[in-house]
Amino acid sequence: MDWLTWTYQADAPYLFVIYAREDADSVHREIKWLHDQEFNIRCDIDIHSDDAWSQGLPEAIEQAALVLNFVSPGAPASAEVGQMINHAAQCKTPALDVHLLEAQSEAGSGSGSGSGKHAPILKYALSDDEYREKLLAELMTRVPDTRIQPITTPAMPVMDEKGSPQLVQHGLIALVILVLGLLAYIVMVP
Repeated sequence: MDWLTWTYQADAPYLFVIYAREDADSVHREIKWLHDQEFNIRCDIDIHSDDAWSQGLPEAIEQAALVLNFVSPGAPASAEVGQMINHAAQCKTPALDVHLLEAQSEAGSGSGSGSGKHAPILKYALSDDEYREKLLAELMTRVPDTRIQPITTPAMPVMDEKGSPQLVQHGLIALVILVLGLLAYIVMVP
């Protein structure tokens, strides 16, 4: 569960994940994979409170770029899941349903929150590779800005007090040492 402490960037667009607690293990694997794909993800475990609903959960759903709803047989029975889905629908937060099991897709109890023209992803009907490809393509099409671009800084040469790169100086010293070593080797070998 250590990976659940991923870095959520509050100042960037994010996916809000909804799922039934009984599906936590399988959905946490999906969250980890999405995080590895550099998506900014938030779910109710980010809101540390016994009463998450009064501690910012509605605002987190409203401000999400997309609600990613993992639908399973346990989801309709969960009052918490139902409350989050209903809130997302009321505030018209775009949503994408991922059906984990075949029986659930027949029940048709997805979020419907702004996802009317977008068909749900039927994870159970796809291979893992097909499912991940389809989910990634859907997210990149609908909410590419929820992907966090890694900040990379190119290595800069160390400068001396005059502003000259020490890299050149170190390279010249290494070259001199190499030449002196070769000369010493040539002189000593008969």
